[in-house]
Amino acid sequence: MGHVKIKDMEGDETDLRNLFQKSGCSLASYLKIDEREKIPATWLWILLFVLFAVASCVWNNIFSPGWHKVAILGLFLLSFLLALLVHFNFRNWHLTVIAGIGALTLVLIAMNVYAPGEVARKISNAAEKKFGGK
Repeated sequence: MGHVKIKDMEGDETDLRNLFQKSGCSLASYLKIDEREKIPATWLWILLFVLFAVASCVWNNIFSPGWHKVAILGLFLLSFLLALLVHFNFRNWHLTVIAGIGALTLVLIAMNVYAPGEVARKISNAAEKKFGGK
């Protein structure tokens, strides 16, 4: 095949592959590449539920004026935390951006910056522009 150098080992690719197979060792363990731990999906669902519950409370003006401001700051913090945890678990920028935009959209609706119908119309128009409508 080819000549390969891995750390302090050098040799033919097939010889190195056979060496790893015979020794019961994998290349990942030899290079000390550990599988990172993921946060359980339960915590993501709990965070999403708390974000939605606080957003609903802010949207319906349940809090007093002082706590209303704290809840809005909490919404932004929860949105950032949700996007961060999604990225930490899946390491996918597209999914992270979608989660972040979705959380930010929920915050903007809760703060009455946009109405839900307005947001749906903007998303629909953007999708038609990007992918072409019928």
